Amino acid sequence: MRALSHHRIRILVVDDTPINVELIKLILKRQGYFVKKASSGEECLQRLKGFYPDLILMDVRLPGIDGIEVTRRIRRNPHLRNLPILLMTSQVEEDSPNSLVVQGLDAGAEDFIHRPIAEAEMLPRVRSLLRLKKSLEARDELMACLTHDLNTPLVANQGMLNFLCEGGCGELSAEAIKVLRLMQESNQGLQDLVQKFLAVSKFEAGDKKLNLSPVNLQKLLKDVVEQLQFLVAEGVSLSLEASREFQGDAWIEGDRVELHRVFTNLVRNAIKFTSKGFIKIRYRKSRSIDGIVIVIQDTGCGIPPVKQRELFRRFRSGQHRIDSLPSAGMNPRSGSGLGLYLTQLIVNAHSGQIGCKSVVGKGTIFTIRLPVKQ
Repeated sequence: MRALSHHRIRILVVDDTPINVELIKLILKRQGYFVKKASSGEECLQRLKGFYPDLILMDVRLPGIDGIEVTRRIRRNPHLRNLPILLMTSQVEEDSPNSLVVQGLDAGAEDFIHRPIAEAEMLPRVRSLLRLKKSLEARDELMACLTHDLNTPLVANQGMLNFLCEGGCGELSAEAIKVLRLMQESNQGLQDLVQKFLAVSKFEAGDKKLNLSPVNLQKLLKDVVEQLQFLVAEGVSLSLEASREFQGDAWIEGDRVELHRVFTNLVRNAIKFTSKGFIKIRYRKSRSIDGIVIVIQDTGCGIPPVKQRELFRRFRSGQHRIDSLPSAGMNPRSGSGLGLYLTQLIVNAHSGQIGCKSVVGKGTIFTIRLPVKQ
């Protein structure tokens, strides 16, 4: 009966020592789990292109790509974000910042287990991680349903508020209109959040199809600057610069709507955290690939190193310290933690790359590399 309860649960064991693999397979199969194996990091990544396990049990030390780097690469794939990874190690020193255990957990593994493998220790950890995966999947399903159902009434509310502000039910006092405008702003914030959830869900599920066409990058960036200029604090300049290589317009192939979302989000963030100095958007030809590099630099408060490591992770809110703002120096307008995550999803979907460098108190530089053609 136990075997029947686990007959759909699939586990991938990654180890280059055959005797270790056979021992683990024997333990897991007795519990009714379906087990596949890989003998290297490369083979593991290759298997994940067509095999979707419920858990990975992986040795840290592997020939070629080691288990820590495999973990990092898996965590970059949004389709595998809920896949739990249990690392195996023979290392005893766990407290050292350079230990394999610490490196593995920092890379994104959920747990680790020591060799030699003990059945009494391994099975509870396996069951615990499988429960975690099930909970995360249930959470994602709930969020997808909620955001979809919330979108319709929020759109209706915004339309009704516009109707009232324009005198649809009679003339209103200035104070009443002011209150309605505040309600509109709040409602719009909720709409934007819901739209981010919906977009993230589509990208993660593989349902998002890019509408690729030639995009005039110069015009796109000019539009972003013009639309956001009114948000820039007094004493801060927002400018767009092209390198000398571009005599005319710069063209790339992409989804204009999604790329507009990317640059709007990055420039909004720069504006939000910059109270003096400048925000510069620059673009140039890539030196290594046939593509374009876009740089968004600000002289804002900067991002602490510990925050930089989690910058593009799901639900990691960008709360940075700003001495000129209230709330004990924390920015009260910090976001949902979805903006940069969605930005990375969009850039990756365009076969591009995004990175960040920041120094607290001096500013932040986001760099995006996009190919000229997909």
